[in-house]
Amino acid sequence: MDEAARSWFSQVVDALKARVDHLDQLPREAAIIYGFENPPELDEEARQALQSPEGSAVAREFARLVEEEGLLSLESYRAVLPRVKEATRQKRPSFYIILSVRF
Repeated sequence: MDEAARSWFSQVVDALKARVDHLDQLPREAAIIYGFENPPELDEEARQALQSPEGSAVAREFARLVEEEGLLSLESYRAVLPRVKEATRQKRPSFYIILSVRF
């Protein structure tokens, strides 16, 4: 494994370690990152938020800023959130629903 891949994997483990009690639970938790063969359906509230103009603006701005960051890490995710909120001026649930999509 090259250094970039090792660094990425380390960041994934760091982001997920608080959600597991033992290592064999990591694959289940990492499925949100790696397991999109059969993605689950969005709940109705998230679907409506994504279809709204406000929700679409949040999703587009989030995608733009993540692209600008280059590599999405826990730190860059946390740095991007307030910038998305400021750029879109969204304080309603659509902001939080989009950025913490629930299944």
